[in-house]
Amino acid sequence: MLHRTLLTAALLSAGSFAQSTLIPVTARRTHVFDATRSLLYITTSSGKVERYNVASQTLLSPINVSATGLGGCDLTPDAKYLYVCDTAPTATQGFIRKVDLDTGSVTTLSYNLEFFESGAYDLSIAGNGRAFFTTDFAGSGWTPLREILLATDTIQKRLDAPGSSGFGQVRQRTQIARSADRSLLFFTESNISSGPAFTYSSVTNTFPAQKNFQTFWDSALSAVSRNGARIAAEFGGGATILSPVLNTLTTLNGLTGGLAFDPAQDRFLAVDPNTDQLRIFDSTTFQFLQQVPVGENVGASSAQGAGEASMSADGAFFFLSTAAGVRMIAAGQPGPLVSSVTPTVFPHNVPTPLLVKGNFFNTGTGLQVKLGGVEATGVVVVDGQTIQCTSPVLPAGFTNLSVTNSIGAGGAPSPLTLTPAMSVAGSTKIGESSNFTLFVKPGEEVLMLFGLGPTPPVAVPPFDGELGLKMMRSLFHLPVWPLPSFQFSFTLPSDPWLVGQEFRMQALAGDDLANGLGSFSNWAGYVITQ
Repeated sequence: MLHRTLLTAALLSAGSFAQSTLIPVTARRTHVFDATRSLLYITTSSGKVERYNVASQTLLSPINVSATGLGGCDLTPDAKYLYVCDTAPTATQGFIRKVDLDTGSVTTLSYNLEFFESGAYDLSIAGNGRAFFTTDFAGSGWTPLREILLATDTIQKRLDAPGSSGFGQVRQRTQIARSADRSLLFFTESNISSGPAFTYSSVTNTFPAQKNFQTFWDSALSAVSRNGARIAAEFGGGATILSPVLNTLTTLNGLTGGLAFDPAQDRFLAVDPNTDQLRIFDSTTFQFLQQVPVGENVGASSAQGAGEASMSADGAFFFLSTAAGVRMIAAGQPGPLVSSVTPTVFPHNVPTPLLVKGNFFNTGTGLQVKLGGVEATGVVVVDGQTIQCTSPVLPAGFTNLSVTNSIGAGGAPSPLTLTPAMSVAGSTKIGESSNFTLFVKPGEEVLMLFGLGPTPPVAVPPFDGELGLKMMRSLFHLPVWPLPSFQFSFTLPSDPWLVGQEFRMQALAGDDLANGLGSFSNWAGYVITQ
């Protein structure tokens, strides 16, 4: 699979793909991506499985699966078989079609219909050797939830499923979404106002969560994040994000045109039908990352119609059913996103181990971590969300941390403090006060200085750093300051001569200033006003 991912990335970077490409399959129902063959399988209402080669951007000859329509489908984890719902039963039996993707041969799995039950509707394969499928009803009613034991292709009912009618009975046309790792399935029951939904865990072979959402799920689509940590469902005026126990976390308004989670990274992608844009978010924080035009006018989604979405295994392509067919949208990979750095305060002249948290640290190559433009050392990418490194020696004050790779760059949300460091806030007017904050290493000796600027900085050996004051005076001296910072106010004299002058304050801090063991902080100040 790695070579497929690298091939996709190379083609994207070379500009071989348009931002949005139309796959002209108007009879499309659902689709799933095969990373082993770089193919998108599209089930159709005509009984064919269309095959689109992503690398060559061509439709291959279809697989004739049935003489009637097809519904939901899913790929086995080894990508050897495609299981497909046949929507047209006989008078007594319904069918699941099993397609051998190496030979194109089709095996039929049959099941006996219950009262007024119709054809198979949706299907998902879990990570424990089981596939689940739902069916339609000739009218309005409930049908059994069934599973397929893939080792033997045995079909049986799941009487323990928490369907809304009890005894494993779910509403007709119940939809199923699953996580990329196949650990969690999410079921939404249609044609009932209470809006029942429930989950299935392949780890425990149980249905751990059930909830009524008081909405009609008929046309509302849903998706599950790559590891089952988040569920997204279209209701409440947008894409509502749920926890695995079905608590509401947030709602992203207006996103009702199709949705999917990136199978490779922590990204959530959803379509805004009002703007015809695919919007991309961090799926942990739901911070907006970017948007991409769909390429045509789109409307609200519908089950097994417009809005059905899937993704390539590396997250490079988002596939969306539209009125014209299926759109392949180059979603790319985002550059690094930094959410926090620990610690945020440390000595400027002492290499310090740092823990950088964020996302998308492993989406590209040539990753670098820099503080103030200087590379950190010992950089280790623990995973896509974590970097370990060591800070370089830098001038005292405040600096930014950035993470860059071949795809992009991201910076820390706030500057890092390299002690001794000084900041200022408050009034710049004569006769009024400003508030200064000094950050130091606890236990250091501190000499506070003030004066005017601007002036060229001057080195004052043996102290680290440079002095940036003229007409310098000492404000106070602290032999030992036990805390990591302190604040103080300084009131300017009411002297008109000071207007237009640049007032500066700077500190000298260290373990033993008398013996030259100390560093100058950055200077902080402002131009004095009337």
